[in-house]
Amino acid sequence: MAVGFFSTLGFFSFDIAQQIWFLLNIAGLAALLYLSISEARTILVLLTSVLLAYFFPPAINHFALGQVSILSALCLFLSVKWIERMPWLSAFLLVLGMTKPQIGIFILFGVSIYQFRTGGFNGLVSYGLKAFLAALTLTLPLFIAEPKWIPDFIVSLQSNTPEWTHPSILSQLEIWIGGWAYLVWGSFLISMLWFITRLWQNNTPQIAALWTLAITVLVTPYVWSWDFVLILPLMVYVLSRANWKGWLLLLIGYVLIWGGIAVIQLSDNFHNSRFWWVPVSYIGLLTFINLSASLNKTPTGQAKGL
Repeated sequence: MAVGFFSTLGFFSFDIAQQIWFLLNIAGLAALLYLSISEARTILVLLTSVLLAYFFPPAINHFALGQVSILSALCLFLSVKWIERMPWLSAFLLVLGMTKPQIGIFILFGVSIYQFRTGGFNGLVSYGLKAFLAALTLTLPLFIAEPKWIPDFIVSLQSNTPEWTHPSILSQLEIWIGGWAYLVWGSFLISMLWFITRLWQNNTPQIAALWTLAITVLVTPYVWSWDFVLILPLMVYVLSRANWKGWLLLLIGYVLIWGGIAVIQLSDNFHNSRFWWVPVSYIGLLTFINLSASLNKTPTGQAKGL
């Protein structure tokens, strides 16, 4: 989808298009961070969020490789934010965010739950038709420029070797337990789908989207370390809700994770798949801090929602 939307970059030279793409990613991450803050947007929260996010090793890697995950995440989050006020724009952004389906599929699942819950079957179908028309619009430039792009796309997908190992839970399970990996991962997938369903039933769409983006890098069967930028919106949200103890714990955890990534990156047997522990540890840390913040802010001492 992004190829059609950003096709105008083809009118520029490679160097200029590369610089434009870099600036788009820088601005996209800044917008995503700003939108993720839950409460008063204080200078301290904004500056801390920027420093932690832009120096997050997966983000640095993302910028260096010219990846699209940041812009996909921004589109997905905006589609959720505007789902009620501007459904046509929301559907368009959802489709654009699905440029990498493996990182957008769970937001799509959550949006479907929300649409069915608020608008029933007719509301779900209506939104689906809007998304379908948006998909046709975004792929139109491809059909005009290269009518045979679909067979080429299929060939490109088939060229991905199955021997590649990446930092997904499924890929690591295949290494550890072989054929049993699909049973374990399937059970994990079902439990996460149940959890995502509860998220979209019991929280605002924006909060549900923040958690769903982060959960995606845990569950999706195909992911690389630069896709871990999907955790950053949740990090900012949790940071904006935490007290000083939460801030301290988050900063300590961030430094330890940063150091662990650096050690692997500089090792002789470096491989991207060795970063599988990063989302597990980071999301676990953010979940603990967020639950602590909820307990502290609820008069009855019971956490409500996320």
